[in-house]
Amino acid sequence: MNATPFPGVKLAALLVVLAMVFSGFVAVAEPAQPEAEDVIQHSLEGVDAYADTNAVPDDVDKLPQPVVAQADGKFSPEPLGYGEANVLLVDDDGENWMSGPYLEASHIETALNDGGYVYDVFRTGKHGGSKQLPSGNSGLDLVDDYNVIIWYSGWNTDIVSSAEQSVMMDYLDGDCSSDTSTCVPSNERNVIQLTQMADWFAGSTYARDYMMYTNRGSLIVDGTSDPMRGVDGSIFDNVEYSASDFGLHYLDRPVGVGTSGKGAQGAFWFDAQNSAGSTPYHAIQYPRTDGTPNTNTKTHKAFLFANEIGVFDKRSERADFFATILEWMEVDPGQQKNIDVGIGVLEIPNHSQYWRSVEANVPIEIKVGVTNYGFLPQDVTAVHLKLKNQFGQVLFDNTFSSAAFPEGHQMYMEQLLPGETWICTFNKTNDRLQRAFDGLDPNKARNVIFTSAGMDTVMVQLIHTGDQVSPNNFMLATVGIGKWIDNYEMPENELGASMTIYDTDDNSNSLDHVNNHRVHSYDWDDDGDYPGGGNEGGGTENETQRSTYHEGMYAGSMFNKNGWWKSSASDWKFTGEANQDDVFQSPSMDWSAMDEVILGIVFTGRMESGDYWRMQISKDGTSWSNLISGGGAYGKGSWYLWGGSNQRYQGYVISSSWYGAEDCDTIYLRWQSDYDSDEVTESGSTPYMGRLSDEIVVRGTERITRDVAVTDVTVREDDFIIKPAGGSNDREINATVLNAGEAS
Repeated sequence: MNATPFPGVKLAALLVVLAMVFSGFVAVAEPAQPEAEDVIQHSLEGVDAYADTNAVPDDVDKLPQPVVAQADGKFSPEPLGYGEANVLLVDDDGENWMSGPYLEASHIETALNDGGYVYDVFRTGKHGGSKQLPSGNSGLDLVDDYNVIIWYSGWNTDIVSSAEQSVMMDYLDGDCSSDTSTCVPSNERNVIQLTQMADWFAGSTYARDYMMYTNRGSLIVDGTSDPMRGVDGSIFDNVEYSASDFGLHYLDRPVGVGTSGKGAQGAFWFDAQNSAGSTPYHAIQYPRTDGTPNTNTKTHKAFLFANEIGVFDKRSERADFFATILEWMEVDPGQQKNIDVGIGVLEIPNHSQYWRSVEANVPIEIKVGVTNYGFLPQDVTAVHLKLKNQFGQVLFDNTFSSAAFPEGHQMYMEQLLPGETWICTFNKTNDRLQRAFDGLDPNKARNVIFTSAGMDTVMVQLIHTGDQVSPNNFMLATVGIGKWIDNYEMPENELGASMTIYDTDDNSNSLDHVNNHRVHSYDWDDDGDYPGGGNEGGGTENETQRSTYHEGMYAGSMFNKNGWWKSSASDWKFTGEANQDDVFQSPSMDWSAMDEVILGIVFTGRMESGDYWRMQISKDGTSWSNLISGGGAYGKGSWYLWGGSNQRYQGYVISSSWYGAEDCDTIYLRWQSDYDSDEVTESGSTPYMGRLSDEIVVRGTERITRDVAVTDVTVREDDFIIKPAGGSNDREINATVLNAGEAS
């Protein structure tokens, strides 16, 4: 049988990096020491740019923030009721930067399942508007039913709003709402705060006096400690967790934290920070457990983890992380039953590491791990998977049973023993076997596909006869679906349609060959070095990730990869050339059913004044309009992105004249190198290699406007009676066709 044991009985979680709602251009990966001061050259439209790290600025109040609608969040699924769940997970990472607001919280859920904890989930965040915990008595009435609040803020910069902080302070002070019949005792209340955006969380009374967090340190890209070591005397004393293989949806931008004293201590060391400084920790706990007397009168327990659970690459260690904290907080798991299967794994692909998006209309696999948490072996189980778009329309609906897969198949299961996990993989190949088992036509097997762009929902439900614990049978994750994604990888490694590269004659005296190409490495401080690898100029070695490409293996570049002879310098140069005007071009895209279109792209590089990187758009691939005409010189390792005011998605907001109409069904984008006639190739020893771009995603809300379905078929019996020779052979069948789309 193909079931895997789960090594351990404690719990864990996996978090993601999400962001905020700026109007402008944002930078992606910030180096510890940029080589040169970044000079941002604004576009003709005046679009701004921001760093991709989304670090908190000196004065948050001066940031341009779009107006957002306020609303209460909601339980999803419905809460179990007072006394049944003692853990409340507040999923607060929904925002407009990344596209996977709830995805990583589902990994928190699997970790809680692994530990046997019973929990409710309350969804908040600011994707499409600010959804919050209810304020005042209503909010207190909601949280005072639970022994611990796990508040997951991911990449969301609006970390526990002021109204939510007020509710949480009342809760931790032991206050009860007007409904005192469902109020846990004042000395049995705890909080776990999880966010990688700890720099956005410092400074409030709640952070200082309840989380015991005052000092925030530097944001260090790729700075997570590996292994992550527990602080002596903390609840993680003598513990080391591996962080060598980050999770699929994790971006590494930790911030060091320090305690406010008041009876708190560090829990995990942050190796990249000076241990003698004021912010040497990845995590803080209150109260301390190292034997130092605690004079603080607060009776609650608090744990701040200023990182993502996705840094821990082992399921067992993620599980142990939560179990250790909850055991210290004296929060008990549920009682183990004879028959209890639950979701221990949920794997959803990520086609853009930075934007956390899945590409529409591309076949994918979704994996669900069914774990036997009970005492008794189990013979057969089943998993129901449903995909829905944000309008509630069902995109995929299927159920796989373990009984459908024969011996020798990777999903064959003879028996699921206690502690083992059966991996159920939804794809077209396995659907053929399931359909054959169900007595249906295997030729009608389906791929798992998100068929429209937007914020879609993945719902997983286990179907198991006799199961005695139902809360761990259901999981929901909201996933951002991009209309088109291209990571500048080689065409054979792109999942959907890839870009094309070609020359134009747009410039007078146009350069007659193509320089644009996909690049893996470049020597930033010696433009005589061959960028494909060698060290011909005697300078430093070529540099790759973070310097030349952002994620994956390649970025889009504008320089001549073979070098060109600069006669005035008597040297070969690996830069762009005078009058260059070649392009990267997208495939044709149908935007006729889009309600909004936002373009995400990250970039770096150095361009000489007078040279431009132009983003253009067309409805026919022939006539082009400029969207952005920009340049700029950025420090090595500093990545940026164009911003906008859209409440759902960060990025460049496309004008409505390019989507939502019938003449918008063949939209093209392209990115052009537009160089002037001079031959300025460097500034000092730093070459102008041109713009380096990576991780393109076209996002937005897409409706299903063209969809018809046959709902009824009727025939007239007399028409199918065999007639004498000479009669007509025509027969009449009547079909009722439903317009399931939104367009006429």
